[in-house]
Amino acid sequence: MQLVPLNVVELAKKLSFIIQPMQDHFSFKPGAYYNHALFFLSVAMHRIMPESIDRVIMLDADLKFLADIAHLYRHFDEFDDANVIGIAYEAQPVSYL
Repeated sequence: MQLVPLNVVELAKKLSFIIQPMQDHFSFKPGAYYNHALFFLSVAMHRIMPESIDRVIMLDADLKFLADIAHLYRHFDEFDDANVIGIAYEAQPVSYL
């Protein structure tokens, strides 16, 4: 396993043709917190990743792990060739107001 840092601004520029329409349709108002391009990257990152990268785990920087992250990585072993993305429920309260 190799860790590769990615620049969110550069990724958003490359994927703007996908992100912009999603922001327009799925954000309740321009400038809202969840309207930022970062929140839409995960659904299209596979289109621009180098071929050498075949697995991406996208995490918030403020997460606290109570178990080895390798457990999360092993979930890729459950994917088949048709799977593009795996999404989990957030395990903390989130305000939508």
